[in-house]
Amino acid sequence: MSQSNGELLCMKEVTKKFEINVSPFEKKYVHALNGVSLTVMPGKTLTLVGESGCGKTTLGKTVAGLYLPDSGEIRFRGHDITRRRPVERKGIQRDIQMVFQDPYSSLNPRMKIYRILETPLKFHTELTSGERRERIAEICSHVGIDESYLERYPHQFSGGQRQRIA
Repeated sequence: MSQSNGELLCMKEVTKKFEINVSPFEKKYVHALNGVSLTVMPGKTLTLVGESGCGKTTLGKTVAGLYLPDSGEIRFRGHDITRRRPVERKGIQRDIQMVFQDPYSSLNPRMKIYRILETPLKFHTELTSGERRERIAEICSHVGIDESYLERYPHQFSGGQRQRIA
């Protein structure tokens, strides 16, 4: 699976299990991912649908590097990222991110929206303050958030608006 295939993300036979202590003398394993394979091409959208507890979040966290898979392979833009530790993923962290189902819990209630949106731009880009402001205004316009709302707090938005902000 190389970059020449044009794949953005490719997972092949990825497994992830979690150890559960049943008693001091007995352990069991929950198989959260069992041989998952998928491919996402650039410009395409993949939707994961399933019952609660079926592994959707585990899959996302495994791709994002929050969990290491027990077996299988994960390639991003042709590069094997399967066993990379967070410090080794620095170059791709801005390209693989999660948008949580409950955006309110992922938005700091004490921060105004502008500051929430500006923080990753400070850490992951070399944009000046003015360039950050322009980029945030552009993103807000793209997702239908009025620029005048940037000085509001998360609780002042509807659920759909918070999802777009996230």
